Amino acid sequence: RRALQGAVDVAAGTGGAVQLEWTGGQFASAETDAQHPWAKLVGAAAAAELGAPPRVAGATWGADMRLFCAKQIPCVMLGTNGLQLAHGVDERVRLSEVEQLARVMIRTLIAFGGRAEG
Repeated sequence: RRALQGAVDVAAGTGGAVQLEWTGGQFASAETDAQHPWAKLVGAAAAAELGAPPRVAGATWGADMRLFCAKQIPCVMLGTNGLQLAHGVDERVRLSEVEQLARVMIRTLIAFGGRAEG
């Protein structure tokens, strides 16, 4: 934001007289290293359920993950296909994918519990 404000100031030659306003949804970034034990645990559970390791990538949307990461709680996001249908009039998701995610969560929690006992 500072860099953009500085560029506007230079381009406008105003020395700061033009002030940008930031409106709408604004979210902090968040990241859990893909090699973190929690990320690996979720990844293994997803691979076992889905038949292949999940794709590891960043996302450009805001999410509550930032709240967990801000408190040093490792967090990953794993969801259904069809993000282009999210948060719209015709929003929908396949029930079979929701069931798969539920099984991934169960596998993850069982594995996590086993690690805590061992």
